[in-house]
Amino acid sequence: MKTIFPTFGSPTKHRDYQEAIRRMLPHFRNLTFHQITGQELYKFTETLKWKTGPNKGKPLSRARKVNILIPFRAIWNDACDHYRWVIKNPCDGIHKKLPKTEKKERLALRFRDWQLFLESLEEHYRPIAELMILTGMIVSEMAALTKDSIQGDYLKLTSSYVLKNEKSSLKTAFRKRDIYITDAIRKRLDILVARAATPYLVTSARGSRLHSTDFAKVWKKAVDKAGIAPMTSYTARHTFAAWALTIGVNPLRLVKLMGHASKQMVYEVYGNYVEGLEEDAVAILDYFGRDFIEPRKKKNPALYGYSTGHSQGIVKPNYLIPLSY
Repeated sequence: MKTIFPTFGSPTKHRDYQEAIRRMLPHFRNLTFHQITGQELYKFTETLKWKTGPNKGKPLSRARKVNILIPFRAIWNDACDHYRWVIKNPCDGIHKKLPKTEKKERLALRFRDWQLFLESLEEHYRPIAELMILTGMIVSEMAALTKDSIQGDYLKLTSSYVLKNEKSSLKTAFRKRDIYITDAIRKRLDILVARAATPYLVTSARGSRLHSTDFAKVWKKAVDKAGIAPMTSYTARHTFAAWALTIGVNPLRLVKLMGHASKQMVYEVYGNYVEGLEEDAVAILDYFGRDFIEPRKKKNPALYGYSTGHSQGIVKPNYLIPLSY
């Protein structure tokens, strides 16, 4: 804690390591490294339970346990390197011992559920939530937006705001991206600009910068009031991807819009969310706007699968076009 911890630049890493070490010390404080075996480490993982919230007292998920073991592995490796110890790492094979937990399926919202949610959300936060689902941005990216982020036809994402700390970097280098400002996005940005009393665009109802914990409470309150299935604000990002695919956006373009390094996430994760949304396609397209799938610099209908219905003011997503078209 005295030598390594101060070198961490990420506030998230500070928080995660502190929590993990607080959990580890009671169990391992009086054990020598020789006494810490794989079986002893497994016994420790069996004691890991939720301390607060609705799951209080229940075992942590496999993923949470693995994350807590990350600092343990780092401490072990550093100690072995420093003292030139040649002893078996108890972390070896621990993943095979941990019980598998069923992953929760992250489904995209149906359009009607999104409308019910917005109607139940406090008015101040509606343009914020809408900007999230129209762009795929997350709370930390939104909180870092300033008036200077709006540059002509593009919204430039270059930083994030995590745990009340400004970060000049995003989750990955690919998350730094330029988002084309459609008419729908511009409408929400205009609201945020008009009411911004500081350089920051996205604020709480009190005027302070948006904070993920406070926003999560506001979000949950609206979900409960709307009577829809439980979801977090991150659902808006998944829904953005699913809706984009539903109205025929090229998956390779979606990779850039989402700020991913490759198309793997789009094909293997978000692609699963499209099923069942087909009947919402027209409403989604109207909500996003035609300029979302047809950027001004790319007006070739062949690229986006437009049907002859375009001349009648109707645009069909490319999955609705007959194969013989």
